[in-house]
Amino acid sequence: MAAQLPVMKEIAVEWHGAGRCSLLNLLLDAGLAPETSCGGRGKCGKCRVQVISGDCSPPGEDERSLLSVEDIDNGVRLACYCSIRGKVILRLGQNEHRTRILENSLSIAVQLAPPIRKQTVTVSRDCGQGSLLEHLTGQTGATVSEKSLLQALAFLGESRQDNLTAIIKEGSILGFEAAGDGTGECYGLAVDIGTTTIVAGLLDLNDGRELAVASALNPQKEYGADVLSRIQHVQNDPSALKDLSALTVSCLNGLIEELCKRAGINRRQIYEITVAANAVMLHLFLGVNPRRLGRFPYHTVFRKGVTVDAKELGLDVSPFAPVYCLPSVSSFIGADIVAGIISTGLDRSKNNELFLDIGTNGEIVLNKEGKLLACSAAAGPALEGMNISCGMRASAGAIEEVCLQKGVDFRTIGSLPPRGLCGSGLLALMAELLDAGVILPSGRMTTREEYQGAYPGSPLLRLIDHEKGEKRFWLVPPAARNESGLYINQADVRQVQLAKGAIVAGIKTLLARSGLREENIERVYLAGAFGSYVRPRDLVRLGFFPDIWQDRISLAGNSSKAGAVMALLSGDMRLRAEEVSCKVDFFELSKCSDFKKLFVESMSFQQFCSSKTQ
Repeated sequence: MAAQLPVMKEIAVEWHGAGRCSLLNLLLDAGLAPETSCGGRGKCGKCRVQVISGDCSPPGEDERSLLSVEDIDNGVRLACYCSIRGKVILRLGQNEHRTRILENSLSIAVQLAPPIRKQTVTVSRDCGQGSLLEHLTGQTGATVSEKSLLQALAFLGESRQDNLTAIIKEGSILGFEAAGDGTGECYGLAVDIGTTTIVAGLLDLNDGRELAVASALNPQKEYGADVLSRIQHVQNDPSALKDLSALTVSCLNGLIEELCKRAGINRRQIYEITVAANAVMLHLFLGVNPRRLGRFPYHTVFRKGVTVDAKELGLDVSPFAPVYCLPSVSSFIGADIVAGIISTGLDRSKNNELFLDIGTNGEIVLNKEGKLLACSAAAGPALEGMNISCGMRASAGAIEEVCLQKGVDFRTIGSLPPRGLCGSGLLALMAELLDAGVILPSGRMTTREEYQGAYPGSPLLRLIDHEKGEKRFWLVPPAARNESGLYINQADVRQVQLAKGAIVAGIKTLLARSGLREENIERVYLAGAFGSYVRPRDLVRLGFFPDIWQDRISLAGNSSKAGAVMALLSGDMRLRAEEVSCKVDFFELSKCSDFKKLFVESMSFQQFCSSKTQ
């Protein structure tokens, strides 16, 4: 597997213990880990480093199968396979380009009624405990805990003013702030914790305005690009659960600092946080062992919405702030999908509509006249640019659009030199190759000889090769022997076919179980980063969707964060989310009798058509 090494930085690592130590573990401990989409299990071939000097274990057969002869000759190693002794000098790829993270979503209309509010109360400085309780209850209509009452007494004893600001949630006083009127400063945080990225929005709870949005890669990626890798990591080392939770909390604290700086507020003025995420991310965030999610029958430890104190999690906001995690439907349909359902209004629509959030898992929800039916398709990471020979995340330099009509033309994110193919670029290239005849509807890539016979004189001929038993199409041919170039091979096509087979089989099974055909679907919501950047015509050309859906697609953006915003701004929306989580009828595709047959049939790049599979 060849791939371009990114910008390299020379570093030294040293192991002082007895025997040898894994190079990947040393880099992880130092915060310098390269890409490890498989979680260090030796499958993805992405954790590439170039060893300059030092005592390293020789590459074995498994490692050699993931590297080219040129790679080995140039000292390129996979950190997960390489163990070292003493001091080693190596060059490590530095990701100097920020990943493009989807922060926006459909516009949201919510009647502002946040569960958290602030109110100024006026009391006499000479109030005793009994009369103070009466004053506070009378003015706020809220119950007062003994701890909050003592806090109020302490403030009054230190101040010459008679005003306090009470923080009230759903009829209970959480606490007080020092004397004065602080009701004008009341903020909340809406968070989407994705497997790959984390997005947070800062909102003014007094008027519902979003003041700033910030995002980052989920730091848990060091332990694998998919949730199963992270579950396995915790299973192998139970102490890692604390580390994974701490990584998320640390990332959120960093985003909070950035948001508060941009908005010019004090982080202690954030009084509530709402979180939407898939089931595994919620478990890891809260420090709950997800092992039950990684083995049959795949049950969650909790499914309903959960409220915990922010300070217990280590989040640096108001000491009174609660964190509300939205509910999930099942282990496979998480709070992020519940958030997507309420943010698109899918649960309130009387039309036939489809909601898809396509990532490593493809969650699909069908609304048939108000009834919700859902399934989850194991799409794999290919559509996010992972497990692809020259694949990468959607960051600067990633090829995102391709056109082969007049030779080779492509566009990269940030208009920088090409570094790899992200998910949208991968599908664009495959759609173009289908039109050009380089890829056949079966998914088989043609050889140069076959293509020359069918398209003599085509400028694409020079970009097709079949060396070392591997069919490849070169999007960017190597300029020199020691440069890898960028290409797509037969194995990459198969990865996309596996993803397509799972997603299309899921859609067709939903349609069949509801008694609908593709023409009955009036609107298709595409959520998430993949759905927002891929061209609908590419999805139609590859057979993910029928042609009649192309004009019915609505881009929902980051619907997970949008749902978290709605839950932050309205207590009624939380009740609605809880109702939706109980209302969705979820079924497992693997238990459908004809799923395997339908999955295989759906792998080809033929035109989408309904199935009568039950």
